[in-house]
Amino acid sequence: DSHDEYVGATMSFEFATRDDWKRIRNDWDICLQGWGIERNPYHFECRMVTDDRSGLWDVGAVPLEKVTMKSIVGASAPYCVASHAGRLVHDGHSYVVHTVDGDSDLWAKFQVTEVVPESHVVIRWELLGEPKKIAPPKR
Repeated sequence: DSHDEYVGATMSFEFATRDDWKRIRNDWDICLQGWGIERNPYHFECRMVTDDRSGLWDVGAVPLEKVTMKSIVGASAPYCVASHAGRLVHDGHSYVVHTVDGDSDLWAKFQVTEVVPESHVVIRWELLGEPKKIAPPKR
């Protein structure tokens, strides 16, 4: 409910941080929602700014080292903003996120390594390729 709790529930793969909100300027790549309990399970959101066109795939219980771009073929359809449900968090599952908005375009993979209900989720992650900076439109 507070600003600190929100920042603690977010992650920027682009800037490799979950704490530096001044540098991120609210342009996070994923956000953990929910409480990790049956009636309000944890889920990841990936579209949090108005020009965000990101997608998030759950590729299953696949070791992070084996996750490649090909892993999303046949995986669950990417989460899209229309559903507002996010991707459920599953301990041991790996995910691929394509985060794209008005100033960046990058792919990252991450794996959930620990789920603590009503407290936190731990992930390990790495980028898939080099992030692209998108130049602002010329006026």
